[in-house]
Amino acid sequence: MERSRDRIGAVTRLGCAAVGNVQANTGDPNNEADWQTKGIFKGGRAELDGFTPGTLVWVRVRSVGLKGVMGGWSDPAQIRVM
Repeated sequence: MERSRDRIGAVTRLGCAAVGNVQANTGDPNNEADWQTKGIFKGGRAELDGFTPGTLVWVRVRSVGLKGVMGGWSDPAQIRVM
């Protein structure tokens, strides 16, 4: 994960041509209701913004396959927004 000010960039292992669905969570990562979809991104990279510096953010990603079929969620990763 890359961090700078109120933006975080998530680099995934989906591959450069892959499409990923990204969610972020500033609460309890074990509570499904706390996860918010941040978008669907291409190219294995997602930039998320709108976070307050100093905030701890959990991020997870899943692949989006043909016809919108979704893969399983990755393990959440926690980062602190700088």
